[in-house]
Amino acid sequence: MLRRRHFLLAAGALFVRTATAAESRIRDLRTLSVVPNTVDEIKRMYDQSRDFSAELIQEEEPLEVKTFAPFLTKLDEIEAKKKGLPNASTRRHVLSVGLEMMTDDQKQLPMLSRNQILGYLKEHFVSIQARVYRDPISRGLYLGPRCLAATRSMRSSNLTLSFTGTVAESVGNIRSFGLLLPERTPPTPSNLRTLVLVHRNQLQGAVPKTNYEYLFIRAHASGPDQLELHAFATSDERTKLHWLNPAMNPKLPSDCSVRGAVAFTEYSQQGLYPKNAVVRRTLTTGKKSFAWDSVEKHARESFGRPAMDSITQILDAIIAGEIQESKAVMTPIDRGAVSTTGN
Repeated sequence: MLRRRHFLLAAGALFVRTATAAESRIRDLRTLSVVPNTVDEIKRMYDQSRDFSAELIQEEEPLEVKTFAPFLTKLDEIEAKKKGLPNASTRRHVLSVGLEMMTDDQKQLPMLSRNQILGYLKEHFVSIQARVYRDPISRGLYLGPRCLAATRSMRSSNLTLSFTGTVAESVGNIRSFGLLLPERTPPTPSNLRTLVLVHRNQLQGAVPKTNYEYLFIRAHASGPDQLELHAFATSDERTKLHWLNPAMNPKLPSDCSVRGAVAFTEYSQQGLYPKNAVVRRTLTTGKKSFAWDSVEKHARESFGRPAMDSITQILDAIIAGEIQESKAVMTPIDRGAVSTTGN
């Protein structure tokens, strides 16, 4: 009888541990319940998200860290002193960003440094990365609320390089709004797998216009200790949505998932090297593209609410092939893109 009682107690303890693991809640994360839709709403939240700009990876680090570790950056160590040891995490390359220049802006470059500037843009890319955390109790995987960024040569080893001032400034225009967690949804690992980012750029025109485009990172479980990451981007003032190609290491600027056309507005070192820049426009290369009107129609017919209020379900429907690609945006998105070679 005593042995049977011990067995029951042990079984009960096992059940409690399993139930606790299944109900793990992740605390102290930046989350949002609704994705802002209007320009004013986006601008307001963007301005409030300065502390969640893309975190820069230092030079001579591996492009990715695929094994779980307690610290990935200096900021991790600083925050650990305030909040305690974080859950172990990895960082994953999700999409590549190339920088180039429009023809008219190339003509404004200093003659003495022109080739050097264009050569740098042609040979380097920025890796936008997601952090994947592992809960120590349930071992469930979830995304971190802040994205990371590294820069690397397209022709060199796997180690990262240091950022130039203008590239760092451009990357700093990518900010995180947090992990999407609808109201009354528990913060469990499986519910923390949609990261909402916004990139600010300056549209070209007679009157400059500040534009905001969304980047979404959606994670799906793909095996033990594995998440498959999908990247999406809006364009044309959020009137199109693109499912970007899987992460890869580009060999040319045209291989990048997103390409930003930059213009330099200020120079240093006797006017030879860029100090400040604006992004004129962004071009995307993706698997599929969708007019936002068709995305909105699918959301209202399938979920009974606007697309931004059901963006996780929309992204999952695109991945599952349940939304038809829009013919109107199937032509090459980067048509009219310019070369950074100066030819």
